Amino acid sequence: MTAPDPDLAPDLASEPAPVTDAEAAGRLRAALQHLAPVLRGDQRTHPDLTPSRLAALGVLAEHSPLRIGELAARMGISLSTTSRMVDLLAASGWIDRRSDPADQRASLIGLSADGSAVLHAARRDTTSALCRAITRLPPDARRRLREALPALESLGRPRAEHPPG
Repeated sequence: MTAPDPDLAPDLASEPAPVTDAEAAGRLRAALQHLAPVLRGDQRTHPDLTPSRLAALGVLAEHSPLRIGELAARMGISLSTTSRMVDLLAASGWIDRRSDPADQRASLIGLSADGSAVLHAARRDTTSALCRAITRLPPDARRRLREALPALESLGRPRAEHPPG
């Protein structure tokens, strides 16, 4: 029997000691920082697909068509930064622009077929990398991870979706 990978998590076989919400938040932040490179994926496949561009494609896949200002608000970044990013995404052929029928001065942006394919490939690759890491965990750690998924998914929802309390 091989020992668990110490880089994945310390002593996952034993029951964790009770922690405060602040300690849990700090540990979760640290774990997410270590997972971020896996989630960014292999930059060699699409060197122009930065984490922010990937995030924009993800927002557009879920909510398009959007105005640039709406995309900026959903991503929590400035309008000027979003505008430059949209220009780069359009130049790569990953988004389409069209006039907003409600306001001809404005544009609506959405994911193009190429953008959808790039997003799908990036998500497939990062999901595969995470799956490989998860399979290296001991069975009990994998079970606890599956049990934690609803809480983690809830943390990722916009605040308006969180129940009061």
